[in-house]
Amino acid sequence: MLIPYSTDAPLYHYPIGTVGLIIVNVIFYIAFCSDGQQLVDEHTTKNPFVVLLEQHENGNDPDRENDLIFDSHGAHDPEWEENEPLGGPILIETPEVKRSFARHLNLDFGEGYKPWQWVTNAFMHAGIMHLVGNMIFLWVFGLVVEGKIGTPLFLTIYLGIAIVQSIAIQTCMWFATEGFSLGASSAIFGLLGIVAIWAPRNEFDTFVWLLFRPSIIEIPIMVFAGIYISINLVFWWLQNWQMSSEALHISGLAVGIPIGWLMLAKGYVDCEGYDIVSVWQGKEGKDSQVGRDAAKARRKKQREKEKRAAAADIVPVSADQLAAMHNQVTEAIQAGNCVLAQRLQSELSRNHPQLQWRESDLRLLISALLQQKEYLQVCPLIESYLASFTTHRVSMQATMTKCMLALERPRAAIGVLKTIDQATLSPAQRETFKKLVQTAQQQIAEGVVEFQ
Repeated sequence: MLIPYSTDAPLYHYPIGTVGLIIVNVIFYIAFCSDGQQLVDEHTTKNPFVVLLEQHENGNDPDRENDLIFDSHGAHDPEWEENEPLGGPILIETPEVKRSFARHLNLDFGEGYKPWQWVTNAFMHAGIMHLVGNMIFLWVFGLVVEGKIGTPLFLTIYLGIAIVQSIAIQTCMWFATEGFSLGASSAIFGLLGIVAIWAPRNEFDTFVWLLFRPSIIEIPIMVFAGIYISINLVFWWLQNWQMSSEALHISGLAVGIPIGWLMLAKGYVDCEGYDIVSVWQGKEGKDSQVGRDAAKARRKKQREKEKRAAAADIVPVSADQLAAMHNQVTEAIQAGNCVLAQRLQSELSRNHPQLQWRESDLRLLISALLQQKEYLQVCPLIESYLASFTTHRVSMQATMTKCMLALERPRAAIGVLKTIDQATLSPAQRETFKKLVQTAQQQIAEGVVEFQ
């Protein structure tokens, strides 16, 4: 047997959900499975009196003369009756055998739909080795799947596989006369199908017996999946495609593969371009386009949705209210309180996107800050002005250059000057332009250290 325990697949989330599922499986085993009551069924458990009756009727009783004689009323012993003053038959209660609570947690066949069993049967196990084996595979497969998509989505997928597979099995076994199934292996095989699609080139560190000696080998995930799927298909075929453990495994695989494929195609999982489709197409890594267009379209749709929601939250205001709000900003600038003016405008723009800077207010604020020699604060405001308005553009660019020179950033100043179209300058502006260039070159020649 190949027993995987680790993987080299890139993981981006801790296996919190995987560990949680293992803990829940162990709790279920201790609570409901350790005494074997999950396997008790009224169709297979016989009352001890029924066993005695069958022996008597079939002539298999080694001591029939001393045996109890059964009739429709119960059982009696002739010798005992002679010594019993009351005489007559002795009635013996033979209550019907009932299922244990644990037995009701398995997936029943031929008894219709039992929705709670669609989940509970995936946490029941027939023995300690059944539990340990399943938990080993759940651990390593969960590492890959949860490591790529995170805990909430992983748990949703795992339980989804268990539920869909259970519904399918109860439907297929609708007319069965008896039987049930239990165990996590169906859902785990679903995870195996997903792992094979998402990380076929990655490897499992696997414990294996080679030449009667334990060894550790690395097996590509696609090869590992191929081995286990082939083994189960062969054994299912040898059983004439009857309901069996192999059939349950393949049914879980049949649920998991479409889920893994759909999530890949829709861009819900990032396989770094090393998924099975990219490998098949020979476009691995950065060349892969699998799911990227769908993910990009979904992100764009989400941004548009958020914008519509933000627009719906905007409280409509009248023209007079807009003017009053803007006037508060103007009054703060005129009073020399530039910090308050910027805070007011920031709050207005956040709550009412239509209330952006007025050209006159922004220019007035820049002028006030220049008088206070707050050059660091002036530069981003000038950038906002140039991005929003075209009037006074050249003078604002010149002002930006002067701020850069005042901050001893001559190279940045020259960068601003290069954005000016000299053909549109007046003679006076050209003269100013030359002086600014000369000042910048002089600072550079003096070895000014420029900090960003």
